[in-house]
Amino acid sequence: MESVSESSVVRAVIGRFAELMADTDVASITRETRLGDLGVPSIQLVEVLAELQDRFGLEDRLFTAFLSDPGPLHERSVDDIVRLVLATVTAHGG
Repeated sequence: MESVSESSVVRAVIGRFAELMADTDVASITRETRLGDLGVPSIQLVEVLAELQDRFGLEDRLFTAFLSDPGPLHERSVDDIVRLVLATVTAHGG
């Protein structure tokens, strides 16, 4: 399990999206970037969340927290995921 800091979570999230979206310049992915703008298919988002759960020792809590937000998937941002990881870690004593 990786140590959890805001900067490590930002690097992990942006880095993973950059890997998935090979045609996208990593410098163009910011915390404000919307998932809809990246064109991330749902299955790849599930993979990202699973990797973040494993990386930061969150078990299935990140999925649970993500699914509890009824907002449209395409409107969520990289920052929404970063904040969710941080909140989940904090809520579970990380």
